[in-house]
Amino acid sequence: MTNTPRYYDIGGNKYPSVTSVCGVIAKPALYGWYGKHGTKTCQQLLDESAQIGTALHSSIQQYYDHALTKSTSPAKSTSSAKRFKLPPLCKTAWSNFRAFNRQYPLRPLFLEYVVYSDLFKYAGCLDGLFEYFPDGPKRKPKTILIDWKTSGSIYPEYALQVEAYGVAAAQQFARLSNDAADTAMAKQYRRYVPDEYWIVRLDKHRAIDFDKDIQHLQPDESRFIVFLSALNLFNYLHPRKDEPIPCQKPQTILPN
Repeated sequence: MTNTPRYYDIGGNKYPSVTSVCGVIAKPALYGWYGKHGTKTCQQLLDESAQIGTALHSSIQQYYDHALTKSTSPAKSTSSAKRFKLPPLCKTAWSNFRAFNRQYPLRPLFLEYVVYSDLFKYAGCLDGLFEYFPDGPKRKPKTILIDWKTSGSIYPEYALQVEAYGVAAAQQFARLSNDAADTAMAKQYRRYVPDEYWIVRLDKHRAIDFDKDIQHLQPDESRFIVFLSALNLFNYLHPRKDEPIPCQKPQTILPN
């Protein structure tokens, strides 16, 4: 069950990925599942699930890209699973994505976007950053960071994952804003800082439950401090040759 840690090359520095960092968190239910069904069977199911997740993420990205290219509202864009060449096992999950999109029409800002924190030395690829207009298209939108999941449940470490993405995105756009050539561009970058994080679970076998399968989270510094604990444990378990083990301490999350 041991996975090789993933790192991002950021300006010549190796920053561990958010998913690798969260991988150090114990998962008792997963260990029990392995014990009940055996390593070979469980690994096959995990590989199959990973393939479904990859195909679904790719198709969601294509869906929003297609909508933007055609200057069409995503909610009205072509929705056929066949069009996006999804495997049969993705059919229900894709239907759930379409149901979610009807309930929450979104305008994509960034898709599969790499964010990183020079302050805390980690990186990751967020699934998407979107504009959402809860009070109508003429009112100020919210910026929503979304993480798509096809797992059997929404697990506690997912909240740490989106928090880490959100903090890195906020720091990144703050830097870009500070370095912007004019006030308008600086304001635009500030607008990209996430207001909320949504974890959206697209079940592979049943229809989406809007009360249980979507978790709406506000940025929470205390949650990020828990992520830093996982980051410190990760760095301790994966020391780099001839380098001191970095220990990240809570400090100001956003640069001045």
